Amino acid sequence: MYELFVIDEIRENGISKQLMKAGINQLKQDGYSEIRLSAFAENPAIKLYEQLKLTRLVGTY
Repeated sequence: MYELFVIDEIRENGISKQLMKAGINQLKQDGYSEIRLSAFAENPAIKLYEQLKLTRLVGTY
Protein backbone atom coordinates (compact mmCIF):
# COMPACT_ATOMS: atom_id res chain seq x y z
CA MET A 1 0.00 0.00 0.00
CA TYR A 2 1.63 3.26 -1.03
CA GLU A 3 -0.98 5.85 -0.07
CA LEU A 4 -4.41 5.79 1.53
CA PHE A 5 -6.89 8.62 1.17
CA VAL A 6 -10.49 8.79 2.32
CA ILE A 7 -12.61 11.61 0.93
CA ASP A 8 -14.05 14.11 3.38
CA GLU A 9 -17.65 13.02 2.78
CA ILE A 10 -17.05 9.55 4.27
CA ARG A 11 -14.49 10.29 6.96
CA GLU A 12 -15.21 9.52 10.60
CA ASN A 13 -17.10 6.30 9.85
CA GLY A 14 -14.29 3.80 10.37
CA ILE A 15 -13.43 3.11 6.72
CA SER A 16 -9.77 4.16 7.19
CA LYS A 17 -9.36 1.79 10.12
CA GLN A 18 -10.95 -1.07 8.16
CA LEU A 19 -8.69 -0.42 5.16
CA MET A 20 -5.55 -0.19 7.29
CA LYS A 21 -6.41 -3.40 9.15
CA ALA A 22 -7.08 -5.21 5.87
CA GLY A 23 -3.78 -3.99 4.44
CA ILE A 24 -1.82 -4.96 7.54
CA ASN A 25 -3.45 -8.40 7.65
CA GLN A 26 -2.66 -9.00 3.98
CA LEU A 27 0.96 -8.03 4.46
CA LYS A 28 1.22 -10.41 7.44
CA GLN A 29 -0.29 -13.21 5.34
CA ASP A 30 2.24 -12.45 2.62
CA GLY A 31 5.06 -12.94 5.12
CA TYR A 32 6.05 -9.36 5.88
CA SER A 33 7.33 -8.88 9.42
CA GLU A 34 7.78 -5.10 9.26
CA ILE A 35 5.61 -2.27 7.96
CA ARG A 36 6.81 1.33 7.64
CA LEU A 37 4.56 4.36 7.61
CA SER A 38 5.30 8.05 7.10
CA ALA A 39 3.04 10.90 8.21
CA PHE A 40 3.43 14.57 8.98
CA ALA A 41 3.24 15.42 12.70
CA GLU A 42 0.01 17.40 12.21
CA ASN A 43 -1.74 14.56 10.36
CA PRO A 44 -5.01 13.75 12.21
CA ALA A 45 -4.63 10.11 11.14
CA ILE A 46 -1.89 9.68 13.75
CA LYS A 47 -4.67 8.89 16.23
CA LEU A 48 -5.64 5.97 13.99
CA TYR A 49 -2.05 4.72 13.83
CA GLU A 50 -1.88 4.81 17.63
CA GLN A 51 -5.15 2.84 17.85
CA LEU A 52 -3.62 0.25 15.53
CA LYS A 53 -0.65 0.01 17.93
CA LEU A 54 1.92 1.09 15.35
CA THR A 55 5.26 1.96 16.92
CA ARG A 56 6.59 5.50 16.60
CA LEU A 57 10.24 5.82 15.59
CA VAL A 58 12.61 8.59 16.72
CA GLY A 59 10.21 11.53 16.88
CA THR A 60 8.42 10.69 13.65
CA TYR A 61 5.42 8.77 12.42
